[in-house]
Amino acid sequence: MKLSNKIFIDLSEYSSNYRGGVSTFARGLTDGLLKTSASDQEIILIFDSRNEANQFPVTHHKNVSKFVLHRKLRRQITRCLHRLNYNFFLSYDFFRAIKYLEVPNKFRRIVQNQRLYCPTTYLNFYANGMFSLISVHDCQEKRFPENFSSKQKSYRDFQTRFTLERSSGIQVSSRFIADEFMKFFPNVFSKPDYPVVVHIPEGVDLTFFRPRVFKRENRKFEIFLPSSFHIHKNHIELFRALRKMDGQHQLKVNLTGEGEKKSECIEIAATFKTIEVDFLGYVDEQELLLRYQGANLVVICSKYESSSLPIFESLACNTPVLASDIPPHIELMTGHGLAIDLYPLGNAEALYLKILSYLGKPKTENLRKQVEEFDWRKVSKKYFLALNANNLE
Repeated sequence: MKLSNKIFIDLSEYSSNYRGGVSTFARGLTDGLLKTSASDQEIILIFDSRNEANQFPVTHHKNVSKFVLHRKLRRQITRCLHRLNYNFFLSYDFFRAIKYLEVPNKFRRIVQNQRLYCPTTYLNFYANGMFSLISVHDCQEKRFPENFSSKQKSYRDFQTRFTLERSSGIQVSSRFIADEFMKFFPNVFSKPDYPVVVHIPEGVDLTFFRPRVFKRENRKFEIFLPSSFHIHKNHIELFRALRKMDGQHQLKVNLTGEGEKKSECIEIAATFKTIEVDFLGYVDEQELLLRYQGANLVVICSKYESSSLPIFESLACNTPVLASDIPPHIELMTGHGLAIDLYPLGNAEALYLKILSYLGKPKTENLRKQVEEFDWRKVSKKYFLALNANNLE
């Protein structure tokens, strides 16, 4: 199949209302791709009419056009299926028929023999047969099935299988996640035409995330944990460590996001005497930047991650990181040389002692230098190499 010089980027599932890592990843990488595209490389961004195409922050670049899909049929049918037990309908032929109807013939002709990149986990049905690279992010529904309803698990499993079976290649941010997909979907990877696995790390916008010097006189030691309050983010472990410090040390802890564990954390925080906990909720990018810059230490207690955007963002702001010793964090330290301090997951005592060692320690080390190679503009070039190849071997 002869491919044109165009690259389509599927942002139809992007949502500015979703504050999770996938959205941040999609926005940062797409911006990097647009800023580093060759002068003769035409890029077409695919939007859905519901996801604020005109407000997406990267559409002003040169050599860029957009195509907006109007998919009312999909939403109407989805609403009906939600009222039923739609697991019964969950078949490739059924969903392909629905999605085929919702995509105009004009668009199907446009995307023939084109290259497609999708940063948001799942391959769309119109792209079946295209030369495609998909960023798959994790297998949470397999690792933590108790966090998902049966409908959610079935739908995610179906979409993942379709993506793995029909895409030319999948991009993973860590070897751990590659192993996860091979472990949970062995039938796909046992076939002779299984998708090529492309390992490209995540990145960071170094023009935005940058250090700032704060006057520290009479300021409390600040800890920042930038993540949603989901079970696998493991906030409770931090609160167990903080309880050991309460009454002995004056600390301020800033937490962003929402989630099912937030109310439990608020209850614990209410018992602290000398530790001030600020639940910030969802914050915009400027507020996020200020929290990184003002923190003495960023703590990440996750039980499960595909990689960790907050680690890159924190180091870009020259703020040290203390993280759980899960495989992706170890990989960032040993495989990419990032100066991350690790503690054994599940050991609140060890976390407490590690935090204790940072009290009174100035932010002097040039941590930002370590993430210079992970600027989105540099990382995105690896995606272009993969997408501009005639195959992903």
